[in-house]
Amino acid sequence: MVLTNYVNDTTVDLDTMLSEIKYTHTQTTNLKVIEYPESLVKRLAKELGKSESTVWVELLKLENANAITEVADLDEFVEAVKNRQAYIYIPEPFRSEQSKLVNSVLTEEDRLGFELGSRGTGNILEEVIYQVDMLFGKESPEFKRMKSKLRKYYVRVHDDKGSLLYEKEQTY
Repeated sequence: MVLTNYVNDTTVDLDTMLSEIKYTHTQTTNLKVIEYPESLVKRLAKELGKSESTVWVELLKLENANAITEVADLDEFVEAVKNRQAYIYIPEPFRSEQSKLVNSVLTEEDRLGFELGSRGTGNILEEVIYQVDMLFGKESPEFKRMKSKLRKYYVRVHDDKGSLLYEKEQTY
């Protein structure tokens, strides 16, 4: 329903697009927006002449306008992470300021590969490396706290217009 509403006032042929990526209306109707296939959002962005991050944000706002928080400065970003907002959108101008934090969060594909590799021992190794980094790292205590809280988020998209983070629990 969200997808249909999103393309309603455009020239996008949703049926053709879905068949080309081997999906049906029923399949997309049963998904939350954050679960939409990346190929669908990439194709929509291309057809509409928008960035992927813009399309993700617009779709999420259609699904639930209150679930996404757009941050404009460090205080808003810290507050959104503290409050465990479901979705955090970091526009490009602010993102460059916080790129070290954003880049410390693995993308979903990176994390999935790491967690499944070597029968889960990747998880244990990741935790050891993380704890050593937290103990001996040269970052400020505030930065370390933020980095720790950001581990609860995945990066859905990171493009020239912004970055979209979402809380891990949103996909379970």
